[in-house]
Amino acid sequence: VEAGSEASHAALTKALSEADGEVDRLLFIVDPIDGTTNFQAGLPIFCVSIGVVHLPSQQVVAGVIYNPALQEMMSAIQGQGAYLNGN
Repeated sequence: VEAGSEASHAALTKALSEADGEVDRLLFIVDPIDGTTNFQAGLPIFCVSIGVVHLPSQQVVAGVIYNPALQEMMSAIQGQGAYLNGN
């Protein structure tokens, strides 16, 4: 996917529309550097973001956000709560 929010939106819309009628498939959405401007400026406010969407329901079922500069990992699974560094 090309850089930019419009390209990301177009790619996600395409992936979701192609999933119509499919059974029990997971779509992983990854932003390798969420906070690119902060990363480039050397600020420790950036992260790696991963979301997991169940198809065809389009429900977000899990997510992980990791900030390597602060060594913090936030994770959540639908119906099971959210955690910071496993706690």
